[in-house]
Amino acid sequence: MGSSASADGHYSLRVLDISDPLHPAQVSLTSMSDLDTNPVDVDVYGRYAYIAGYAGGLRVYDIADPAYPVEVAYWGTVGSAQNVRAADGLICLSVYGWGVYVFTPPPGTVSGQVRDLQTLASIPGATVKCAGLVVSKQATTNASGIYLVAGVPAGTYAVTASAPGYLSRSKAGIAVVAQQTTYVNFNLPPGG
Repeated sequence: MGSSASADGHYSLRVLDISDPLHPAQVSLTSMSDLDTNPVDVDVYGRYAYIAGYAGGLRVYDIADPAYPVEVAYWGTVGSAQNVRAADGLICLSVYGWGVYVFTPPPGTVSGQVRDLQTLASIPGATVKCAGLVVSKQATTNASGIYLVAGVPAGTYAVTASAPGYLSRSKAGIAVVAQQTTYVNFNLPPGG
C-alpha cells in the first residue's frame, strides 16, 4: 500500500501484493486527482487504508477488494496532517501545529449462537466475551442460545464463550468491521 504523485501533480493510491517480497505486484491504482490531498502517510488496519494528507486531512479507503478501493470517509483538518496510525478501534492523526486528533470509527457487532457440542441443543445463559487490546465487551445468550455484542470498536478480538457445566472455548483473530456484524458460533463440550 502506498501513495504516489505523477509529473503533473496528480496523486494516486496504489495497492501492491507483497506476498512475494522480491516481486511485488500492483493490484490497483486509484486516482485521487480530484482531491487536494498530498498524501504523506498511509496506514492499513483490517480492511481499511488510512491516508494522511498534507493539505487534505484524513481519507479512509475500504480495500476489502484490493482491486477496487473505495473511499468511505473523510475528516478535514485545520493544519497539514503528518502521520496516521490505526489500531484496536482508534485512529490517531498528528496535525502539524494542532496536535493529535483521535477518531473512533462507528462500531461493529459480534453475534452468533452457543450450543452443546454433543446434542447441538442451545445453551441459554452462556457468556460470550470479546477481548481486544483496549476494549472488552460481553453479552449473555438468550433462551435460543443467541447472543449479540453491540458497540464493538472495529479491530481484532479474541471471542470466548463459557457456560456452567461446559468447557469454555475461544477463537482468536476475529476481525470486527465498522457498521457490520461478524458471526461467531460456538459448540461447547460438556465438562468443567
